[in-house]
Amino acid sequence: MQLFLAFIVALSITAALIPLVADLAPESLRGRYMATMGLSWWVGLALAPTLGTRLLSASATLTFVVAAAIAAAAAVSMLSLDARLPDVARRTPRPDVARPPLLSQVSAEARGG
Repeated sequence: MQLFLAFIVALSITAALIPLVADLAPESLRGRYMATMGLSWWVGLALAPTLGTRLLSASATLTFVVAAAIAAAAAVSMLSLDARLPDVARRTPRPDVARPPLLSQVSAEARGG
């Protein structure tokens, strides 16, 4: 079951990451950006078991502390990246920015209600 959940999470992340990289990359460098993104996944898949096993053999608690620190660093980097994204690539809702009307609101207005 855990493997299935990990697979679903990986698919979800990839489904959001690939269009984001494509949106941010200049058209002439899109292939390099996509290759770098793919390489980062494979480097992580190669290094994580090796380094994680060594760390786990030293201390289980330390392993989870390091994993939590890496996750926190990733969260901070994503939050700092959001501020630098162009408006067309930004998906984070902002309270001070007007949002397009919902489809239900548009169809209600079209019906005259």
